[in-house]
This record gives sequence, C-alpha cells and structure tokens, in this order.
Amino acid sequence: MVVTDPHGMYKMRTTNISICILLTATLAVLHLSSCSNSDSCPPDERLGTLSIDSPSHPFLPYNNLRFVEFVDSLALDTAVLYDPVSLFRDTARTIVENICEEEQVRSDRYYASEHLTVNYYDLDTSRKFRIIGNLGVNHDVNAPGTSALNPVLYDELKLTIHRTNPSVSGAVASAAFVSSDRGNTARLSVGLLNRIADFPVIAEVRINDSTYRDVYEFHTGEGPMFYFKPGRGVVAFRAIDGRWWTLNRTY
Repeated sequence: MVVTDPHGMYKMRTTNISICILLTATLAVLHLSSCSNSDSCPPDERLGTLSIDSPSHPFLPYNNLRFVEFVDSLALDTAVLYDPVSLFRDTARTIVENICEEEQVRSDRYYASEHLTVNYYDLDTSRKFRIIGNLGVNHDVNAPGTSALNPVLYDELKLTIHRTNPSVSGAVASAAFVSSDRGNTARLSVGLLNRIADFPVIAEVRINDSTYRDVYEFHTGEGPMFYFKPGRGVVAFRAIDGRWWTLNRTY
C-alpha cells in the first residue's frame, strides 16, 4: 500500500506556482524596463545654427583654388596638388550634450554648424603628396562650467600633410589648431590652452630661398614638419627624405 502526504504535495504545487509567478513577473519587469529605456530617450534636439567665426576663415584660404603648386629645395622638381572642388561647404553637428545613451539608443542636443573642407592630392601618383584641411566648430567638453545652454565652443582647423606615399610609416603629419576661441578665452579647459601654446607664431623663418614671416609651425620630436599662415594656407612642408617643399603659386 502506498501512502501519500497530501499536505506535502500541496506545498510542492504551491511552491511551483509561486516560482512561475515570480519568473513571469521578473520577465514582465525586464520587458517594461527595456521599453522604458527606449521611451525615456527623447529625440535629438537641435538648439540652433552656428557659423564659423570670421577670424577662422583665413586659415583655410582655398576658395575657388583648384591647384596648389610647391617646388622642392633645389627648385628642380614641382609638385602640383589638385582638388576638383576646392573649398567645400557643408553642415556638421556640434554636439553639446548626450541626453541619453542606452545600448543602441542615443539622443543628443546639438547645433547644426558650418563646416569647410579641402582635399588636395598630388597629380604625381608615385609621390602622393596630399593636403587635407577641415574647419569646424567644436565643443570644449572639459571646460569648467560648460553646459548645453551655455556651451564653451571654439573653431578648430585640422591639417593633415601626407609627405609621401601614405603607406610609409611616419609619412603623415597632422595638426589640430584652435583658429578661434569664439570669445571663450577665460573659459577654455587647460588641455585646450596647452594645445594653443603648441602653435607659436614664428616671427621669421627662411626655407630654401623663401622667407616667411608670422607663420605657425607644426613640429614633432623630429623637428618642424610644416608651416601655415592665415591667408596663404600651407606655405612649406618637409618630406620624409628631408627635402623642403615651398609654396610656389595657387590657381
């Protein structure tokens, strides 16, 4: 004869039901949570439109110039760099706040900001010199007191010089230069102030047979890489073989 314990079976059934209810409730909470994460992220918020500050424009002076011509230190070789579009204007985003960022869900507060770019490439495909320039409005995210309603903004010029075939190690020199602090000198972060100090104005420098005054110098541990000047752009750069190339003309 088999004797059963009806109270034990009841307790087991009650426990199983409780576990099922608990699992169901947990799954429901997780589902609602995942939905609420998505629902709590508002759409992107455009705060306005920004133009590049007028003092920045001379740092990318290539409007309607399709050819930039350089000569080497011996004046025996000429490098003609070509951009079929020359100075190109478009619109970028200057993001001043990430409202939320949940997995694949993200929304931002941003300004639609003016953006300028050039991309000159060497017509001699074996040498492959190149000048790439971008000018836009950035947010100094490390500045004390910056906020979405009162952001610390600045204009940044990015210059990249391919000094030979880009596949060769060390063949690229890139600089990020503050072309305008947009009136935020007293609010800039220490890091950005240090970057400004990295680009001193050189009163006079002689390269080959050319003398340049009041130019900005970009250098690394290897020494000067290139010089640029408002109103003229890149005026000289050094190839990886040590030869200097100086600006001859633009047209």
